[in-house]
Amino acid sequence: MLLLAAPLFGPPAYGQGGATGAIAGAVVDTTGASVSAAEVQIINASTESIVRKLSTNTDGDFVATLLPPGTYSVVSTNRASGKPKPMSSKCASRKRPV
Repeated sequence: MLLLAAPLFGPPAYGQGGATGAIAGAVVDTTGASVSAAEVQIINASTESIVRKLSTNTDGDFVATLLPPGTYSVVSTNRASGKPKPMSSKCASRKRPV
């Protein structure tokens, strides 16, 4: 009986999937109006490689999930004008007990 109860009092378990984070935002034009269907690229600042490409929804919002911790550049392009607009963002995460 003692062997079965011992694992219940061990150290806390942490998520096994590894640390990840997310970047969320909205693309707006110079008047503050939402830009739907804008292309958003998430670029790893260390490797300068594109790690995610996605489009904004009808409200101009986007979410890039499951990103490893690091520093990223976020570039959005309005498909109508083709003009890129750079922004910068950091993705950090911490381990939490389960």
